[in-house]
Amino acid sequence: MRSRPESLASIIDPNASGCGGFGGACIDPIFGPTQRDIYWSSSTADSSDSGNAWVVYFGDTSVARGGKAGGFYARAVRGGS
Repeated sequence: MRSRPESLASIIDPNASGCGGFGGACIDPIFGPTQRDIYWSSSTADSSDSGNAWVVYFGDTSVARGGKAGGFYARAVRGGS
């Protein structure tokens, strides 16, 4: 199994206004409007099953594997420096 999507997970902000409730997304507002929904990572979650990628849910900060056939959002994130 590959590592979690560190670049996408690094922009999660559990202290963002409304995070965890029914308010806003759990992301720093500097990133602009963000749906309180699931976003794709570019990382395949399991090397034995290329049909799964890591996803981040900005509604409650969870990170999980999601089928690549799902219709989720995408956000460009630059990896490492």
